[in-house]
Amino acid sequence: MCRLAALITTFCFGSVLSLAQADSTKLSAKVLNQDLQFLNDLLLETHQNPYFYCTVADYDQAFLNAQKAVENGLCYADFALQVATLLRTVQDSHTYLKYAGLSQYNAKRGGRFLDISIAQYEGSIFVTSDRFKALERGSKLISINGHSADSLFQIVKEFSIREGNSHIGEQRIAEAIFSTVLPLLIDIKLSNHIVIEQEAGQTTTIPYPGLTSKELSKLRKKSKGSPYSLSIEADTAVLRIKSFSAGNDRPYYRFLYKSFRKLKRQSPDFLIIDVRGNTGGSAERMEALLAYLLESPVAMPANIIGKQSELARERHEQTFRGLNKYILTHFFKRNEDVQNYLRLVNLESGMTDTLYYHDAEDQSKLYFRGSQVILLINGTSGSATVNLAGAFAMHHAGAIFGEAPLGPKGGTWGNPAEAELPNSGLKIYVSTIRFNSDNSFSNDPTPIQPDHAVSPTLADLREGRDAVLEATLLWLKETK
Repeated sequence: MCRLAALITTFCFGSVLSLAQADSTKLSAKVLNQDLQFLNDLLLETHQNPYFYCTVADYDQAFLNAQKAVENGLCYADFALQVATLLRTVQDSHTYLKYAGLSQYNAKRGGRFLDISIAQYEGSIFVTSDRFKALERGSKLISINGHSADSLFQIVKEFSIREGNSHIGEQRIAEAIFSTVLPLLIDIKLSNHIVIEQEAGQTTTIPYPGLTSKELSKLRKKSKGSPYSLSIEADTAVLRIKSFSAGNDRPYYRFLYKSFRKLKRQSPDFLIIDVRGNTGGSAERMEALLAYLLESPVAMPANIIGKQSELARERHEQTFRGLNKYILTHFFKRNEDVQNYLRLVNLESGMTDTLYYHDAEDQSKLYFRGSQVILLINGTSGSATVNLAGAFAMHHAGAIFGEAPLGPKGGTWGNPAEAELPNSGLKIYVSTIRFNSDNSFSNDPTPIQPDHAVSPTLADLREGRDAVLEATLLWLKETK
């Protein structure tokens, strides 16, 4: 039995745990040690500074712990956990186990998935939504196929990520990846038994279907909505940006331009920017939004630190080639972004360079001139969204409501490159740059703290309330 299986069994009513599709086949200590050494070499060669948030001793100990764990061989799921734990030691939200790779592994073996969403409140797991609306929202999740939901979540949390000390973000990401990691831990069947406890304290067993990868993908495509929207009611506008990566660039920039033209015409007093759940994406898209929120243009990032490596070069070559390479090389001599990019891609292997930015996008004609701007963030606001929140706070653009996001004010890592461990086939990401919000080069790991901390409660979930938005609107009403 795999170690994960043994661990979960101790929490699960004495039941015997089997991994999905009974996949407890061990990989040998020899091949796993080769993978660990490959991973270690890759990380030290590629990452600009893996000791930015952790000490050399902390990382070395984590690597030794992983080596010890594979001494007698491990199954895929157990080894994935060891790799996730080692990478999390670096405290870099862009250097982590590729979750889609875990889903692909499960799908190739004919495994199934549960399309449910959960959140942890007061140490227990509760249902926030489910595909088939068979589980009451806010009901306590007791077990899945006989295995304790609480113990399953604690293991899923070991697969999570954080940037610095962003522990709220670590929990929120664990909640988000629960249904992705779950098939590694237990067998998801065509029909599954989910035990829930409702408010009255009664427990009910619900039969719940397991979906194939194709079925899940098809259903999720149907339910996708727009990643951004603007609504204006009376004196308050709400601009929602769910992602800085979804869709193509042109519709996004056109949406921003039209939205701020509309805001200028209608002149609401208050603008709420909602980037909760926005895990990041394009820094350029983030900068474009920021330009509409600041009276004076600000270069963001202030600088990036890049390190050249074989993996970083492979990432660059995905776009820096052919006609695109020719155009960038010959027609953008005065463009700061392009010239810094060229410096980065042309670095010699093993070299590091700090690239400074001075040019800033100017949207002063459409800059929002109302009396108050509010930014809403939560634990899954990550990467470029963290950088937006950091700049928003540094330049006193307005008040921030919600939870601490997935990173600190000083910046985040970025431009992750994908690699595959040669024997296990585990897929990982490793950061190739450091993105700094200012030139202080701060390594303070403390996540950004909102001016007004508001976290949803279990009562909010059950009653369908948006506690953060409600608190924001009440504050605006009281401060008029």
